[in-house]
Amino acid sequence: MKKNVPLYILFIIFIILSIFDTEKMTNSALNAISLWGNRVFPALFPFLFCTKSLLLLDVAPIFEKLLGWLFELLGFPRQGAYPFLVSVLGGYPAGMTTLKQMTELELLDDDSARALAPLCHTSGPIFVLGYAASITGYSGGMLLLCHLGGVVLCGLVFRLLSSGIKTCKRGKAEPASTVSDSRGSELKLGKLLVTACNQSISTLLTVGGLIVFFSCLTSSLPLPNTVKALFEMTNGLSMGLNPPFCAFLLSFSGLCIILQALALGPEKIKPMEFIGCRLISGVFSAIFCAISQACSIFVAALSIAVCCFLVSLGIIWRTGRDCALPARRSLQDRTQAPQERRLHKPWHRGGSPLR
Repeated sequence: MKKNVPLYILFIIFIILSIFDTEKMTNSALNAISLWGNRVFPALFPFLFCTKSLLLLDVAPIFEKLLGWLFELLGFPRQGAYPFLVSVLGGYPAGMTTLKQMTELELLDDDSARALAPLCHTSGPIFVLGYAASITGYSGGMLLLCHLGGVVLCGLVFRLLSSGIKTCKRGKAEPASTVSDSRGSELKLGKLLVTACNQSISTLLTVGGLIVFFSCLTSSLPLPNTVKALFEMTNGLSMGLNPPFCAFLLSFSGLCIILQALALGPEKIKPMEFIGCRLISGVFSAIFCAISQACSIFVAALSIAVCCFLVSLGIIWRTGRDCALPARRSLQDRTQAPQERRLHKPWHRGGSPLR
């Protein structure tokens, strides 16, 4: 109960402000609804609808065969290829909702979803190259490169430092299609479309509600622009911040989008661990953006490649070491077992056993 005291205070303040400053709260809510209806819903609904429909049609094994070897090499589940591509192309919270849907369809377990969560929370190229570049005036390609580089590097570091890497690079992962072949074949087209549509609208309603809440909260509290940007990233990009901080915001994504991911993602993801990964990815992106500003975008891209390569080597070494340990132990047991039997068996000097 003591852990929730700050939340109690926050919601009580919000209720008081909504009573005594009704006009300001109403205008903020209307602006947030306009933003959600004009930009968020039209951009996300077609993508969410199509990706959820494809997942119900059992398209994930195709991406698993194409890119699964790379994920398995880096210690991730092979099934992570599809949600990662959905996140990179569609932006948040598409990747996290795909992770949750795959866990519900039993294509992923909880540990695999937890390992993939830092990777499957990215901004889409349409948002970065379009909205973020136009509203900040900075290079969209630079922001996108630094953002994706920071997120991927953070995901690799999290996988390297996480205890108990279970995925072996030499083993063959069980294909996702063995879970249920009747999911896509026996599901009628009408029911499939209705299911995908309902899930997409439910996701977007949750996103819209959180956007309205944080818009009202940031407009009513006397906070500096940097703090407001940490609460709500979309409006924070329009506050004239420097390029490294904008890159940090794109990877951190703001508390509003983080809560969207936690509400719509798998239930077993630890909130503080996820927020920590977002902070680390934001710091990485800010560093890469500062390198790009000081030197060039080529030097920043080279730095990202070198860092990811070094961390990947560490993951491959640790994964191979963990996979080889059971074999070494079994080999040692086999070689030592006859010696132990000979030592304990009472033999005469002449070779005949004692009776």
